[in-house]
Amino acid sequence: MPSRPARRIACLLIAGFAAAVERARHPEIGAPLLVHEGGRVLGACSQAREQGVREGDPLQGARARCPGALLLPADRPAYEVVWGKLLLAAADHTPAVEAVAPGLAYLDATGLVPLYPSETAWGEAVLSAVQRAVGVSAGLGIARTKCVAQLAAADAQPGQGPLLVQGDRAFLAPRPLADLPLDDETLRRCALLGLRTVGRFAALPRPAVAEQFGPEALTAHDWARGCDPRPVQSRLCASLSRRHSFAVPAQDAIALHAILAELGAALLQNLSRRGLAVRWARLRVRYERGGSESVAAWLGNGAGQPKLERALRWLVDGLQGPAGATGWGAGVSELSLALTGLEPLAGVQLDLFAHRADRLRLEGTLRRLAQRHAPATVLRPQVAVVDTPLLSRRYALRALEAET
Repeated sequence: MPSRPARRIACLLIAGFAAAVERARHPEIGAPLLVHEGGRVLGACSQAREQGVREGDPLQGARARCPGALLLPADRPAYEVVWGKLLLAAADHTPAVEAVAPGLAYLDATGLVPLYPSETAWGEAVLSAVQRAVGVSAGLGIARTKCVAQLAAADAQPGQGPLLVQGDRAFLAPRPLADLPLDDETLRRCALLGLRTVGRFAALPRPAVAEQFGPEALTAHDWARGCDPRPVQSRLCASLSRRHSFAVPAQDAIALHAILAELGAALLQNLSRRGLAVRWARLRVRYERGGSESVAAWLGNGAGQPKLERALRWLVDGLQGPAGATGWGAGVSELSLALTGLEPLAGVQLDLFAHRADRLRLEGTLRRLAQRHAPATVLRPQVAVVDTPLLSRRYALRALEAET
């Protein structure tokens, strides 16, 4: 009986994702880029990060640290589309993709070596697919655990291939203790005790860690010893599909629209019964004269019947037809529709910031409150560090500046 392959997890990381997307959209810009939203940095390019700028920093302070930076307003819908295309490209090479946040995802790399010449070749295939799909370079780290894979991805240089780690605990041992999900108070106490590396922290007995730093430090202690059991959790690669064969090949878009609307309604009804949402629609057509064509559209958050039908019409109108033919008027003999990226359907939440006019009125009201009362009375939650596993570091309350 063949042995079970050792678990391997890859982390795909694009630091300053919004800035990386804008750099790909505007390759002619050579200056450092800062993408901003709500008075704070949403994405900083590598040049700006080298000067100390971080996501979540106030824009005024970021401009002082990087005075030559070009400021671009955030375009979240565009970033969402790019992120979706990137995930779909990566999903062609792995059975599971877990999207954590734009710019950070985990891939299941277990048992894929028989399908590729080596693990390095697999990683290069993933990076190449991402580069071709969205024109953005990423770092890729491959290890036995999520924790080490993410640190390796941060160490990997975009465009230089994947960074493979064979011994997670040995990789972690010389690293600074701040690489673990420990709060500032625990790090301060560790420094007082002379514990400055992950290896020194890992050498402590587990009961001593719980007694000295509290039970919340045990997770970091487990990770320091290379014990991170978190799996790659994803439904990105799961899909539902329907197929239709034409007795007489379809000669025009109207016929395709009608059949696709019927298939889409049936698939959405199936998803609704199962409490699932979908991210992508994939259309594949087979032509009467031979050959086939496959196109996909990103559906984003929540795809109802009208939204799906608009996407499908866009896909049909974008078909190129078989090679050597003028259009696809030669006829479509078969088509299949797949809804990909299934995930549990989230509850509907009102978004107070969905419309610009409403958002501006709310901003003005909050700033007047901040002006009337003491500074820091009105606080707003902000993402401080998107890729940290420690929630207390990922989010921060920021004081809203008073209206002037």
